Amino acid sequence: MISGKEIKKVLEWIKERYDNPCTRDVYESRLYSKLAILELSGWVEGTLKDLAIRLIDKKLNDDAAKEEFKEVIRNIRGFRYERHFQDLLNKTVGFINREIIEKEISGKDYDKLEKFKTALNNLSGRRNFYAHNFSHNPQKVPTTIDPSSVINYYEDILSGLEAFKEEIAKNQGISF
Repeated sequence: MISGKEIKKVLEWIKERYDNPCTRDVYESRLYSKLAILELSGWVEGTLKDLAIRLIDKKLNDDAAKEEFKEVIRNIRGFRYERHFQDLLNKTVGFINREIIEKEISGKDYDKLEKFKTALNNLSGRRNFYAHNFSHNPQKVPTTIDPSSVINYYEDILSGLEAFKEEIAKNQGISF
């Protein structure tokens, strides 16, 4: 379900090009950075929605209700932790269960939860900037982030998603 093999390959391909000694042009470096951020962002948003939809498929019996709920999930745009991910969990498992799940994860590995939150929020901010700005405008471009850092975001997000998947399954009495 939460497979990151393909996105990891893509990020490593981008990193190779970014690290290539022939990539000396600042503009080209920015584009590889932007590409890594946008690619990972697409994977994150899709994976979060997939997690919620799979839960809905397991827990709801009424097909009309499933489709209505899936449409609500599809309309969530973004992946900031507090604004989007918690909202997604509230809609699927409920506020109280979301809090229980977060406490379970935090109790087992507080750093994992914090790294997950930080990676989602940092990636989301970068994604929003790059999605709405032209990379060649030097006044508006933030410090270029190395694709290696984007791979670190990926690792922290994947680890956090696996922890949430495990705790959601336990909390809801299902298996993914």
